[in-house]
Amino acid sequence: MAERAVAERLRMSENHSYPALADCRTVKYFHKDARQFLAAKENTALLNAGALLIDNALQKVLGNFFIFINKPGVPIQLFTNQDQAMAWLQPFKKSQLEVKSH
Repeated sequence: MAERAVAERLRMSENHSYPALADCRTVKYFHKDARQFLAAKENTALLNAGALLIDNALQKVLGNFFIFINKPGVPIQLFTNQDQAMAWLQPFKKSQLEVKSH
């Protein structure tokens, strides 16, 4: 699933860097190989920030473990509210637009 998600994100990005929202509310387990794959530099290419949408304490533990242990190399935050996640991502979108216009 992690490989498909990265491949699809890279395909959709059309060689432009963007922030991303990942809905993780159905995640019950986060395998070590998947964490390492998602955090790898080549798999965070064209990603300038990530918001992870969660809805329970287990997902909070898994998300924080991923951020702390795997250190994805881009800003990552956990959110239980989609509107707050999107608001947090906005400056990353704007900063990318400013880079493109120069």
